[in-house]
Amino acid sequence: MAEREKMSDNNDIKFITSGFSDSIWLFGGNRNFPLEVKHLASFPTDKNLSFLDADTSHNRTVIYAADCSEYSEEGNDDKDDCVSRWELKTNEDGSYSFNKLESISSGGAGPCHILLDKINRFIHVSNYHGGSYSAFKINHDGSIGEMCYHEQYGKGSSVVPDRQADGHAHGAFVYDKFIYVCDLGSDKIWHYVVREGDINKADPQYSEMPRGYGPRHLTVDSGRKQVYVLHELMSYVETYSINDRSGALTWKQKIYYLPNHIEGINYGAEIMLHPNNSWLYVSNRGTGAIVLFHIDGEGVLKLIEFTETSGSWPRHFTISPCGSVMLVAEQFTNTVVWYQINETDGRLKKLTSFDTEPSPAVVKFI
Repeated sequence: MAEREKMSDNNDIKFITSGFSDSIWLFGGNRNFPLEVKHLASFPTDKNLSFLDADTSHNRTVIYAADCSEYSEEGNDDKDDCVSRWELKTNEDGSYSFNKLESISSGGAGPCHILLDKINRFIHVSNYHGGSYSAFKINHDGSIGEMCYHEQYGKGSSVVPDRQADGHAHGAFVYDKFIYVCDLGSDKIWHYVVREGDINKADPQYSEMPRGYGPRHLTVDSGRKQVYVLHELMSYVETYSINDRSGALTWKQKIYYLPNHIEGINYGAEIMLHPNNSWLYVSNRGTGAIVLFHIDGEGVLKLIEFTETSGSWPRHFTISPCGSVMLVAEQFTNTVVWYQINETDGRLKKLTSFDTEPSPAVVKFI
């Protein structure tokens, strides 16, 4: 984190993007206005690094990836994919290199999300097609340790038959010692707790979400002790309070975020809290948009702005640590779009876009 703050102080910025292709792209430059950001390098990788997390401590840039090498549109439920670790280096001549350090089985097919848990020292992996959650210990040198927890979620709720016949883990998220896994297929959020360095089922073991909503991702508001859940199959964000002792989630609010004139198929994609903890953002696919909410003193959401994007499929976005920049990965237009975040009210202003590798699925500041 110290390295990231240092970058934001001197206005230097770097980010990477990957997705459903066989490359990863590096961008960098200066975030002063007018922008001076350019494509620095591209590197061949395994196929389909669908999600990334990064560790920039100890003067190194290490990338952890959900590696969907066997991904196909139809799924490949009977074959495990991988979790991989890579290192990005700046060479003496100023060029860059990106090398694989290791790769191990993710414990299931189609890993779609990976989280580096520095609090409890785990790597959490959500296997979408395999319908399972896996956790790995982080060794002292940052390498991926043994698989220390695995759970198969079995049958789904079947409310939406083509998406919910089976469980589909879609993301793991951490609040202190508690771990929450969104299962789009079963309309549940599974609960775990870390005790004496081991992951155990919590009590309660899960929270039921509205049937057919398909929880995709959530974001944790530690200061208010609550989570905001983004559903994929229905266009709602829900707020739940966290019980500090048990990790139980208690419903607080539900808000529909599409304007009345929006029709057709729409899917929630990503949700993120601004660093100032006062604004919440959601991306929507179908009618491509970024949705802004303000959070009041009681932790209640108010919908402020629905900003249509230049593409229909903003699969992922990220916010700079200083809070002034949002990058949006537009999967179907093969671009990353740069937005300026208004420091007063959080509203977005599009500034530019960058061509990327085919089908970007994730973008990450490093």
